Amino acid sequence: MKIPMMSLSLFFSLTSTMFIFMFLVNLWFPGYAAAAALVENETDKLSLLAQRVTNLNLSWKKLAGMLSSYVGNFSFMNLLDLSGNSFHGDIPSEFGNLRKIQNLNLSNNLLHGDIPVSLTNYSILQYLALEQNHLTGPVTPEFGSFSKLTKLNFGSNNLSGSVLASLGNLTSLQEVDMSYNNLKGTIPESFSNASNLRSIELIGNNFTGKVLEFRQA
Repeated sequence: MKIPMMSLSLFFSLTSTMFIFMFLVNLWFPGYAAAAALVENETDKLSLLAQRVTNLNLSWKKLAGMLSSYVGNFSFMNLLDLSGNSFHGDIPSEFGNLRKIQNLNLSNNLLHGDIPVSLTNYSILQYLALEQNHLTGPVTPEFGSFSKLTKLNFGSNNLSGSVLASLGNLTSLQEVDMSYNNLKGTIPESFSNASNLRSIELIGNNFTGKVLEFRQA
């Protein structure tokens, strides 16, 4: 079934929960109607739907609008990929409620504002991609606590401050891209000892100090 692009865009920009409910159920969960028919309250129906969605990939669909805070209710979401669209505005802090998320990709959009600290609620996150947006502000210390993170891409934004030394202590981290931002200071020594780090991109910033020698795997 071909999904209308206009309708997909409305999913993220309208506040009508009824529209969200009917749209998702009819297009993606045809078997859901029987279960929903047993629930009279519309809020309960939306809660039931939120327990069904685990993967949502709408990358490169020519979507526009602002990201809806309602997405934060999809507490069973493992993968959310909205990359390659024209979403603008801030990343809703409610996205931090996606406690089961492992793969979050919001890259190649028009998002701005600070990266919400609430995103650090992700205890099993493995892949975080926010590159090619207009995000500002510092990368707060909380982002150095992702114990299962393998890939982190914040490249091509307007981030400021310094690179977190704690990122180099993440034992699962394999790839880091913070290129083309407004970062400054020195490159943390911890990166040279990162056991699984294979790629680090820091070009296009304002770093000072010596170039690190990285340990070969």
